[in-house]
Amino acid sequence: MEPTPAVPAVTAVAVGVTLGRWWLARKGGLLTAIGAGVLATAVGLAGGPIARAALAVLAAATDVLTAETALARLDLS
Repeated sequence: MEPTPAVPAVTAVAVGVTLGRWWLARKGGLLTAIGAGVLATAVGLAGGPIARAALAVLAAATDVLTAETALARLDLS
């Protein structure tokens, strides 16, 4: 039986891209966004169960923070 990867490659890349886009939306630097995205992708591809848990938390946090930012832009008056 073949061992399964810790995180499928598509998921790891998606988390990296999401993290990079979130950083750019927060007015972060382009190189920092690329670095954070590449680091998150590398952790997802090379890591085990702890990496899976960390990426799941990271993905959830970026979802929550992105939603909060979008809601803050709404003018409710």
